[in-house]
Amino acid sequence: MQIKTRVKVTEHFYLDEFWDRNTYIMNDEDMLRSHLNIDFINDIEKLRVRTGCILTINDWFNGGTHQWRGNRNPNCNEYTPGSMHSFKMLNNGQKVGAYDILTGFGGEYLRQHIRIYHNEYPNFKRMEKDVNWLHVDTKIVKGFNHNKGIYEFF
Repeated sequence: MQIKTRVKVTEHFYLDEFWDRNTYIMNDEDMLRSHLNIDFINDIEKLRVRTGCILTINDWFNGGTHQWRGNRNPNCNEYTPGSMHSFKMLNNGQKVGAYDILTGFGGEYLRQHIRIYHNEYPNFKRMEKDVNWLHVDTKIVKGFNHNKGIYEFF
């Protein structure tokens, strides 16, 4: 059954925020939830609560222009099969993903918080540097000690 309303995932996030419009309305709640890495999303929720920042991923449901900042499908111009935004399951069953998060505080404010408190967000493995938003993902970088920090890339 297709979803026509908003469905809460955490205290501050709804299921539609993690999907583009077409994927959200053409699939049922169980399928969409089954493709989420809920541990990763719980870390994003924790970031929202700890920083007090309003965090926006996709806002199309409320008339906004963003629908490709979460999980991407082949209909997206920015889709790349190997991208962390393109849902995939690793051989060990781990769900991976990436989100581009907007906030009025800017990306650097959140990156600085994550640098200091990286152990509070165990599912944040990488973040992009020098962008106005926060990009976090779950990609483990071989040879990098994720217990000592978060990997940053351009």
